[in-house]
Amino acid sequence: MPNLERNKLFEVINKYRDSIKIAVETDQRSVTYKDLNIEVHKLSAGIKRMNSKNTIIFIHNSIEFITAYFALVYNNSTIIPLYYELSIRELIETYDFCDVQFIITNSDGIRKIKNGNELFFDNSNFFNIDKNEFYLNSKLEPNDNNEECKAGVILRTSGSTSNPKYVQLSKDSIINNVIANIQALDISNIDRSLIILPMAFAYCFHSQLLSHLLVGATVILKPNKIYSFKGFVGLLNKRAITNFATIPAFLISYIKQGSLVDVNCLNKIYIGADFFSKDLRSKLQKKFPNTQLYITYGMTEAGPRISTLKYKEGSNDENSVGRTLNQVHVKIVDHENKSLEPYEKGEIVIATPSIMIGYYKNISLTTMTIKNSRLYTGDYGYLDEDKNLHLDGRIKNIIKVNGITINPEEIEECLLHYREIKDVYVTGEYSYISGQKIVAYIVCRHKELCVEEIIKYCKTQLSKEKVPDKIYKVEVLSKTSSGKIIRNRGGQYD
Repeated sequence: MPNLERNKLFEVINKYRDSIKIAVETDQRSVTYKDLNIEVHKLSAGIKRMNSKNTIIFIHNSIEFITAYFALVYNNSTIIPLYYELSIRELIETYDFCDVQFIITNSDGIRKIKNGNELFFDNSNFFNIDKNEFYLNSKLEPNDNNEECKAGVILRTSGSTSNPKYVQLSKDSIINNVIANIQALDISNIDRSLIILPMAFAYCFHSQLLSHLLVGATVILKPNKIYSFKGFVGLLNKRAITNFATIPAFLISYIKQGSLVDVNCLNKIYIGADFFSKDLRSKLQKKFPNTQLYITYGMTEAGPRISTLKYKEGSNDENSVGRTLNQVHVKIVDHENKSLEPYEKGEIVIATPSIMIGYYKNISLTTMTIKNSRLYTGDYGYLDEDKNLHLDGRIKNIIKVNGITINPEEIEECLLHYREIKDVYVTGEYSYISGQKIVAYIVCRHKELCVEEIIKYCKTQLSKEKVPDKIYKVEVLSKTSSGKIIRNRGGQYD
């Protein structure tokens, strides 16, 4: 593919502005690269007068999401894509913390926001992309579009409501990572890639959607109505899908089912966002014997991709996450920051041109995470003699549910607002069937406290991935002498 390192992010679609090849397919409609480019410029002209600096996109996976993204890129706005299943409380938290002036959403999003918090709706600025309508309720500060914005995208990751984490990535860092990802995953313009994951996350939007659009391939958005394994396989065949990216939790339930119906065109499956054991890799390969598995490792702060393994059962590296992408350099360090030898375990540290600018409005956390231009991942692992990277657990106290990074303190903070809960500890426990699950241990003020009522409360305050799957009542929580909870629970159930 041509050298694109110096191109701006907008060139992802602009380079094919005259192509009549299908860029994006949905159940409802398809758009060519030419049509997509026209829609982007039309929307860009419509919202240009807003002169918005930090702008939220709050739309489900759709052509409209993609159009809004590139319209904001063209207008030099900083984009804050938000997962559509976030609660309205979490949306408002992001709006306030990230100094947002403007939200692009659709008719369903307008209803969701208005019903969730009418006061916020009446005092904020919105654009309904379905109806091309503005709802302007507050003053917008002018934005000098002649000045290049430092951050092209701000991505919401784990963090408590009192100390949220928002990763800032530059346009150049995104493009650098996308180009390296294309090379590592053997993506070409003949691919037809099925999008399953939420586009608000870097793993999907950067590593899959942008990577395929940059080479002139076609992406297909998965219909929400496809749930069963048989229906999924039927979709792969009907749409002549050549690849899809997903997370282990999505595949585990399929692995346990019967023989796989032949998939005619599928030649690649990209798996990331969590640990995927050697045993599960082998079982999945047997389900898709003619399909190449790619095991990927990354984190949002890295742009996001770090390494890729082109899986081959029986090879020496089959249990690793492969070698780093082009221009990504990794080393393993101990607690004194000393570089370790092959097979010695420590923290994974990387250097890459795709590294984040930093956490938005959180200098202290940025300086803890980036030292001497190197990213300290918080992940525990080692390098083998062939420089393949192996993961061996997480140093940071995070949980991953369906590929979404969750900070347990955020859930604890929410539960502690429930008046009948005295103390709480939230952790992740592994389920073989469905991957990581959230488990809460609570100390109650009264024994008669109903667990079902707590779950109901959580559903009103948290997005669905953050609602505990299991809640246990305990008499006391183990704590250190300084009063901090000892986080040594976790394990496996089922």
